[in-house]
Amino acid sequence: MTSTQLETRRTSLLILAALAALMLLTRTHNFMLGGLLPDASWAVFLLGGFFLKQFRYLAALGALAWLIDVAVTVRTPAAAYCFSPAYVALVASWVLLWSAGRFSNNLFSGSLAWLKLPLLPIAGVCAAYLVSNLGFYALSGNFAGMSLAEYAGRVARYFDGFLFTSLGYFLLGVAIAPAIAKLVEQARSALKH
Repeated sequence: MTSTQLETRRTSLLILAALAALMLLTRTHNFMLGGLLPDASWAVFLLGGFFLKQFRYLAALGALAWLIDVAVTVRTPAAAYCFSPAYVALVASWVLLWSAGRFSNNLFSGSLAWLKLPLLPIAGVCAAYLVSNLGFYALSGNFAGMSLAEYAGRVARYFDGFLFTSLGYFLLGVAIAPAIAKLVEQARSALKH
């Protein structure tokens, strides 16, 4: 492995660790901050796609999200309703978010980069919200007596929270990443001397 490849791998692992920490600190019903910060999970998948691109990192973050959900279910048995065949729709949503982040990286160049940057994450959040909610409606077994229109009306009120929270974390992450990279590089330089 060349020194450039090694450096790229270290950087990827550092980004992965930062995203995992963000998920651990903010995922719904977390153990540490008790919900003080909005759940950054969807933004973590957007940012992972943007910075890491490779699907093996998606699998690592997906496994972490699943483990957090298992821990929440153990701690709060009422949360077990999330574990049904519909969970596969949530996994599909993570893939959609990751892909939106990954492809938005390609838009982040040239003129009007900051204006173009949110386009794919917005589309990704819309698609992920639709897939996760339709999947939950169709596959969870919890809505046999409820029409799709009624269900859509009930979940629609949460969409703006998902969109603005995910987009806010995503844009903040992209904005502060260069400053963090500079600090890390300075720290590495200082350690070498």
